[in-house]
Amino acid sequence: MKILVVGANSDIAFEVCKLWSQEGHELLLASRNSEQLKERCKSFGVSAMTFLEFNALNQESLDKLLIDCPKPDLLFIAYGFLGEEKLSDLQDLYQINFYSQAYLAERYAQNETKNIAVIGSVAGLRGRASNYHYGSSKAGMHSFLSGLRNRYFKTGLKVITIIPGPVDTKMTRGKILKTSSLASVEKVAKQIHQKVSKGQEIIYCPWYWKWIMIVIRLIPEFIFKRMNL
Repeated sequence: MKILVVGANSDIAFEVCKLWSQEGHELLLASRNSEQLKERCKSFGVSAMTFLEFNALNQESLDKLLIDCPKPDLLFIAYGFLGEEKLSDLQDLYQINFYSQAYLAERYAQNETKNIAVIGSVAGLRGRASNYHYGSSKAGMHSFLSGLRNRYFKTGLKVITIIPGPVDTKMTRGKILKTSSLASVEKVAKQIHQKVSKGQEIIYCPWYWKWIMIVIRLIPEFIFKRMNL
């Protein structure tokens, strides 16, 4: 299977790629810094791998990716930007977390790619004072992926929304919660690998975040706004 991984240098994507490489899949790895990714990949042997430069902030880069890899069997979008909830970050945050991802997913759906998986976040399931811009960008993608799934259902397109809780990655480390409270990258990657292989459309990882978020979403707004979240 030919798998295009966009944001392959992210910690979660990198661990999932290790598992796919062990199964002999053809991996096309797109990243802002392909040279850095090449060095990182030397830690595990992969025979069928292609490295692609990619910049989510550049429209030409988005279009070039579609030319370099027009029709993978699976598109896996795994990049994101947490930001600092500052006005100066907003344009990049929404460009990276929503527009660029929605653009790629739509274009690949039109190109008849049969499997599209995107990493969202539990932050997109309810607005919190500490990260509501990041959360709203993820919420937008969740809604977009639901619509994409419904629109292309009859064509056989499988759209997979991955919703992790806080994970111990370089993006989150030292910024949210204590490290001991974060899920391990290896555990989350293993679950993503298993569930994507089975074609599960909504993946919470670790699994218990599904039930945590059901409770959080049921909290009335007049109470929720007073909580220190």
